Amino acid sequence: MYNKAILQSNAKYKFYIDEYISWLRKDLVEKFIRLFSDNPKIDAMGCIGTTEIPLNGIAYQSSVEKTYGFCFTGKNKILIQGVTFDGAYKEVQCIFDGLIATQYDLQWCEDLFISDCNCFEFPSQCIEFLRNDYKVVVIF
Repeated sequence: MYNKAILQSNAKYKFYIDEYISWLRKDLVEKFIRLFSDNPKIDAMGCIGTTEIPLNGIAYQSSVEKTYGFCFTGKNKILIQGVTFDGAYKEVQCIFDGLIATQYDLQWCEDLFISDCNCFEFPSQCIEFLRNDYKVVVIF
């Protein structure tokens, strides 16, 4: 699905958004694009993430003190909140499922995940970004 979006669009910036994410900031897209243009080493950006992926690989099960940013998600608009931080962004190892924006096209490892559980797609892709010397960040 993600690779299909890459192939079908020549857009510089791509936003992969879960249907249950609530968009509260009207300037969020502009903020993402501004940070991308000012920071060419950033390839993945989201609103919540972790500086340490748990051993089970499920990013959103990371400990609270290693989670940064916030978002509302799910049908019931549950707030997931991490530690606040200073500055325009915080470097993380992984962005949580729900919203990820990219400025470079790296192929997603879709062949590794064939179940209905997509909880490993974002962590594996974020690791690919890091392996290719890009930054993965969250904004606040």
